Amino acid sequence: MPARGVAIVLPFCIGTPPDPTPVPAVTSGQVHFAPNPSQGRSNEATIHYLIVSSRKHKDRYVLPKGGVETADPSIASAALREGYEEAGLCVSSDRAIVSVGEPIDDARTKSDGSPKATYYPHIAVVSQLAMDWPERHERERVWVDRTRAQSLTSWRKGMPAIWDAFPAESELRRLAASLV
Repeated sequence: MPARGVAIVLPFCIGTPPDPTPVPAVTSGQVHFAPNPSQGRSNEATIHYLIVSSRKHKDRYVLPKGGVETADPSIASAALREGYEEAGLCVSSDRAIVSVGEPIDDARTKSDGSPKATYYPHIAVVSQLAMDWPERHERERVWVDRTRAQSLTSWRKGMPAIWDAFPAESELRRLAASLV
């Protein structure tokens, strides 16, 4: 049986995030909320990344992701659907989400040694966030810088390879102009 296809999305914005949710501060392995350093001021050079709390591990954060369903017309639409369900992600057009890098096999394996899943990384320029979204009562969403996003999601096995698939910030800036 082939590996389960999983669409994963890295939502980002340049400048002030659409929803100024407090940024989590990490101390002793637990997350505590600290004031967002970008709140109240707009820095057009700053790239912010949207991460969400895990439903299974309340004190941990993940990138929006989920299985590609047969009803999904494409893997990109699955990534967009998961971004909306888990984080209330809204994009300005179909061009605002794009596949990046090659598919990545899950570090976890089945008994036959094959990967449990294959991840399909996408980036999405966030134009706004829905105030009412399917998992709003199950997840917190926060905007963080790239270093913080990588740190807060690193508990999940295989995340370094997934982060490596995402473009560097200089490339994200270039792509953002063509995606909106």
